[in-house]
Amino acid sequence: MNQVKRILALKRIPTLFVEYEKCLNDKDTAIHDINSFLGGGLDTEAISGAIDPTLRRQI
Repeated sequence: MNQVKRILALKRIPTLFVEYEKCLNDKDTAIHDINSFLGGGLDTEAISGAIDPTLRRQI
């Protein structure tokens, strides 16, 4: 993962890394971070409704 991060940084490719656990445990912050990174046009309420921590083990 560190090598990927270095390559992305060298090529100046904007990247946001989001941890799965953060999406489950602090979804509002994760959604805000993703929405901000992508320019602010997402339907954050719809995204929030799609995150269901009870489905965690069904990946």
